[in-house]
Amino acid sequence: MRLRHGSWAALALALALGPAGAAGGPSKEDKREAARLQDEATAAYKAKDYPRALDCVERAHRLTPGNHEAFRQIGTIKAIMGDQLGAYAAYREYVRRCPKCMYAPQVKKILEGHEESGPPARPRSTVHKRAPAPEPAPAQVDEDPIAKAKRLYEVAYVIRGTNPESARQKLREVLRLTPEDHVYHSKALRLLGELEPSEGVSP
Repeated sequence: MRLRHGSWAALALALALGPAGAAGGPSKEDKREAARLQDEATAAYKAKDYPRALDCVERAHRLTPGNHEAFRQIGTIKAIMGDQLGAYAAYREYVRRCPKCMYAPQVKKILEGHEESGPPARPRSTVHKRAPAPEPAPAQVDEDPIAKAKRLYEVAYVIRGTNPESARQKLREVLRLTPEDHVYHSKALRLLGELEPSEGVSP
């Protein structure tokens, strides 16, 4: 069976985090230790010690595997650390396990931003395959410049932490499409100014 794009990474992430847990669920001791690790992860995150924060969240999840929020936390931390593939896999797993959770719509937008800017790189196969014949390009439909600028800004906003270069490109296009007195022109300038110095954004 062939896994869909991103599925292999989500599977690897789930295996790395451990089994789904015993039928009776985590013990009281496990819950207490998981809570302690979550507190430690929060402190490490605030201190910008992201490797330690990631380690604590993953250890806490192994103790309480029913905590779907851990996948969103892992995705956020990995995005900040520049691991786009890991962030993508964690966010996909979060949405798969908890499609109706409070943050699911926000995470879905982040995933859409990933996919629009190009899916995370997959490991190169050692088997050489013949490239398929190119498909004919679909007919282009003119899009209203302001509507396009709004869409590009929203995508840039959600991918700014995981793909700042693509976000900057989209913001520059927003500036090109909008007049200087337009609200999205101002928003794009402000967000672009935040991204230019450090190539990142505060969590």
